Amino acid sequence: MPNLNYRAPRPPIHVIGPSIAYIVLTRGQVCLVDADIADDLGKFLWLANWAESSRKFYAKRRFGSKQEFLHHFILNHIPPLMVDHINGNTLDNRRSNLQLISRQGNSHKGCVQKNNTSGSRGVSFHSRDNMWQAGICINKKTRHLGTFLSQQEAIDVYNIAKEELLDSLGCVAPKNVWSERSK
Repeated sequence: MPNLNYRAPRPPIHVIGPSIAYIVLTRGQVCLVDADIADDLGKFLWLANWAESSRKFYAKRRFGSKQEFLHHFILNHIPPLMVDHINGNTLDNRRSNLQLISRQGNSHKGCVQKNNTSGSRGVSFHSRDNMWQAGICINKKTRHLGTFLSQQEAIDVYNIAKEELLDSLGCVAPKNVWSERSK
């Protein structure tokens, strides 16, 4: 008869250098964290969670019937803002790689779609006029940014508009909430 009180040991935290550590997750994954909070994070069993929608792994823990993602735990996430991994690596949970951002701002950071022929978001070729056009979606409405002779001009205008939009949407710089959490 199996021992129902048995609890698997937590994997160790490995400190790599003065500022970086990694946590061994399930499914053969590891995630990076700041060394100064690694011991506190090591009190929990962190799992590798595959998200089919983004096709990436995330670190999370379960407690009772609830679950919490590591990046939410580190920044003390409170909706409606989202926690964004700046470099796109969802297993890099160092505070320098995490930022609070609005849902709309996060949607503008996404990848180029598979059917995109220009290689850049917000830029397409207008065959009737034989010109490149740029546009950006704001509050579910597309704002036309202009038509251009060169693809690079259209990409540059889109990138400028995107940066202005992200600034106005409030990409909030990550603050050190860890000291507040541990009080």
